[in-house]
Amino acid sequence: MIKRITGILILLLTYATLVAQDYVMFETQYLELTNGGHTQLQAGVKKHNDKYHNGENGTAKAYLWYVNTGPYAGQYNWAVGPTKFSDKDKQLSGGHIK
Repeated sequence: MIKRITGILILLLTYATLVAQDYVMFETQYLELTNGGHTQLQAGVKKHNDKYHNGENGTAKAYLWYVNTGPYAGQYNWAVGPTKFSDKDKQLSGGHIK
């Protein structure tokens, strides 16, 4: 009887820990400039991130990195997160789409 109760408790605890796990996702994309304009891109992305991806009111923060080495050298990597797939279902504001 004790083995049966112990087995049931182990199964319940295992199930509870599997359901309670949360995940972290970052959305990333590479931006490649064709005719320079690095200063304008950096200023524009900073302005956009400060307005729409500042981490306030439940929004995810956004980051911009310049890639120095590797197959994407010379491009920018723009990342937004941490976020979830369910955040993709939310409607973007009109100003964000413009």
